[in-house]
Amino acid sequence: MRSKYLRVNDSKLLSPKLRLTLDQPIKELARGYGLGFVEPAELDAIGMSKGLTLGLERALVPIRDFVDSSVLLLDGKVNFSRYLQVKTFVKGDCQSFAIASASIIAKVARDELMARESENYPWYVFEKNKGYPSPMHVSALHAVGPSQIHRRSWSFMADLPW
Repeated sequence: MRSKYLRVNDSKLLSPKLRLTLDQPIKELARGYGLGFVEPAELDAIGMSKGLTLGLERALVPIRDFVDSSVLLLDGKVNFSRYLQVKTFVKGDCQSFAIASASIIAKVARDELMARESENYPWYVFEKNKGYPSPMHVSALHAVGPSQIHRRSWSFMADLPW
């Protein structure tokens, strides 16, 4: 999907460089945006489903003044909002400029966070794998164990020493 001005598409189909290039123009076009971070320990305690709901609620805080009367578009088939009118779209980031734009903003924020964390934990190579279980990341987990920012409930943690 393309806008007249921006080459916005599913963020997974865009290079990190293009996502970074699009990030600021998207933010300038938007009425507002919010990011909802959930700490790894919180996710371990409440589970992924409740964690997604919590992240959504946190992301809505800075934009709640004009979201209350709007329909919230969500990627996927699960409505994680308890309070708002929601329309879900499977592969929504391929169908909706708004969802694709939100996905780009979220991935840029995630990439920046992982690059900062890579300075604290260089052996995991977060700046390259963004926390996904690449062979280097899994190897580092087996060599040095998990860090403070790893979810203990992550499936790749099951056979690791604590």
